[in-house]
Amino acid sequence: MTVKNKDQVNKKIKVFLVDDHAMICDGLAELINLSNDIIVCGKANDANSAMNGICQTKPDVAIIDLILKESSGLLLIKDAVAKIPNLSILALSMLDEAIYAERALQAGAMGYIMKDASGDKILHGIRNLAKGKKYISDELTERILDKMAGSQKVKEPSPSRLLTNRELEIFSLTGNGQNSQQISKKLHISVKTVETHHFNIKSKLGLTNVNELIKSAVKWVLNESK
Repeated sequence: MTVKNKDQVNKKIKVFLVDDHAMICDGLAELINLSNDIIVCGKANDANSAMNGICQTKPDVAIIDLILKESSGLLLIKDAVAKIPNLSILALSMLDEAIYAERALQAGAMGYIMKDASGDKILHGIRNLAKGKKYISDELTERILDKMAGSQKVKEPSPSRLLTNRELEIFSLTGNGQNSQQISKKLHISVKTVETHHFNIKSKLGLTNVNELIKSAVKWVLNESK
């Protein structure tokens, strides 16, 4: 009977969790471990611990939050895929999928899901990735198709193409009404670093002052969220 239980565990989909919010990570682990075919093989709250843990446990799927302390989940995704090409990554975030999902997929993720998605959808996403399939929401699929259909009509370069991952995060948060102090706290970086990014964003987008930056960011976020 014991051997049978071990065989059942070995057949389960192994998932490694990366999130710097303990309550979210623990809740997600509980959800996953209650399923019959998926099990959490490890957890980490920062990029360095995540890379070490993933290399040691060799999961089938890694679930990575896009905002981590002192690091970017997008960079971790890129580094993890480069080091472990067969790793399937599901990006999990509160950040608007209309803005960040494309970046996550470009970085090497196989799927993107919002943290407020139902437990069933999260488990479905894990199972899809374990089978080598991609996973994004139906709403995002429709947005991507609409964007592809209308891409020839776009005249102005999109910020998503001109800005780095970190700049895009800050641009999006600015468009959602957050000031430098709030962005600093959310991304675990200094206010001075936020302001440096603001300066670089203005230069890349041809904006002359903070008011133009805010207006441009708000307009872009509203357009991307349609």
